[in-house]
Amino acid sequence: MSENELSLDDLVPIETGQMSEEDKDKYDGTKTKIANIKIALDETKWGEDGKELPNGETRQVYVAIAETESLGSNSLGQPIIVKEKFPLKKHPVTGKWGPSLHEKSKAKKLFSKYKVNSFKECIGQSIVIVKKASPIHPDRTKLAFAL
Repeated sequence: MSENELSLDDLVPIETGQMSEEDKDKYDGTKTKIANIKIALDETKWGEDGKELPNGETRQVYVAIAETESLGSNSLGQPIIVKEKFPLKKHPVTGKWGPSLHEKSKAKKLFSKYKVNSFKECIGQSIVIVKKASPIHPDRTKLAFAL
């Protein structure tokens, strides 16, 4: 059947794949493994000096995105995978990108947890998943890494 042959009688309701608060509670405290870490471009409102950019401006930066093994399936049958972003910094002299090793950085907390020096060494490590309030929208929650 092509798109042109689709009729109103063919339509079916499709549930949301969003997790309910009950589902998030169910997976709170679950132990799983870090399955993959990839690099991607992201937008940030913060300048290289650590100060917020003026007038709602943003700039592109690289982030490392760690993904867990599937915790189960959502209401659509899709795998539930928790993803955590780790901001990367550009070296001021070499121009190369890498994780910040500042004691308060997320990457440093992750590396310290496993006593490793790189994201590659984190793949396959066990991680506990916790339910957290969103820092931007405190009324919303998400599943995140316990760091």
